[in-house]
Amino acid sequence: MQDPQHRRVYEQESLAFEAAELISTLMDREGIKKAELAKRIGRSKAYVTQLLSGARNMTLHTFADLAFALGHQVRLGVAPLVRRNDVAPML
Repeated sequence: MQDPQHRRVYEQESLAFEAAELISTLMDREGIKKAELAKRIGRSKAYVTQLLSGARNMTLHTFADLAFALGHQVRLGVAPLVRRNDVAPML
């Protein structure tokens, strides 16, 4: 991606998608449905659905709450931006 603005937006959307996918994976692994997760965080099932679909912005606080409600904690890492044909290790 040549345009830095497009790349920035891509990185934002990619991270949001990854966070939602991680929560969905944990839900599957723990056998927890959206209604149960919503109950655990004191919100509605519709709210959880919106978060996981990307219709609602998931803040870091909310991400941490969801992971905690599923018995996990969030750990973050960063990696240098990769130019075409480069491979960067994850930190």
